[in-house]
Amino acid sequence: MKLTRKQLQDELWRRGEISWKLHSGQLRILEMLNETDSWVAMDMCGRQLGKTIFNLFLATSKCFQLPGTVVKYGSAHYEDLQNFIFPKAFEFFKDCPSDLVDISESRKEIVFPMHNSKIDFFGCDRNPDGARGPTIPLVILDEAQNIQKLRYIYYDVIVPMFIHMQHLKPKCLMSGTPPDSPDHAFSTFFKDVATKRNAFIKLTIDDNPLLTQEQRQ
Repeated sequence: MKLTRKQLQDELWRRGEISWKLHSGQLRILEMLNETDSWVAMDMCGRQLGKTIFNLFLATSKCFQLPGTVVKYGSAHYEDLQNFIFPKAFEFFKDCPSDLVDISESRKEIVFPMHNSKIDFFGCDRNPDGARGPTIPLVILDEAQNIQKLRYIYYDVIVPMFIHMQHLKPKCLMSGTPPDSPDHAFSTFFKDVATKRNAFIKLTIDDNPLLTQEQRQ
């Protein structure tokens, strides 16, 4: 019996095979992450390329792969969670079977009941220590170019935590666009660190398959 598109999508969701939701530019970010053992990785992308959608994919995939885990997802500002990230989350999960995911804006978390895993969101401006916790194999810092305490969050919060879970091959993905300030740690210090570890990728407007040539012009 031939499956409908919806039935096929449901089956792929249940298997945790959701890379079909990514476009070619986002797949390049995934390829970079899969090829590096560095704890810190960075994508620096043009706007509207789909960084947040990719970040949600990455966090969800980790929750499916490692039952019982928690992924920490930090935004530069707490208000970004309500105004930007959770609307993107509802978009990302719109074709996901309802029994697989529970999205709670009030608790600022996305729970996957069948995997006993969750994505825990925090605003770096209000809670720079929000990445702390047990068994955290993945930390995502969205719009990292706007995070004021980026070095503190990575070296004082994330690195000490990762030391105790090296067997999980932990990773911190700093995701963002070129900052307004050229001396921000995102585009200077961490870019250099990630580049030396083959854990940096830059994607421009020309790498965005969502845009037509007219739109690029």
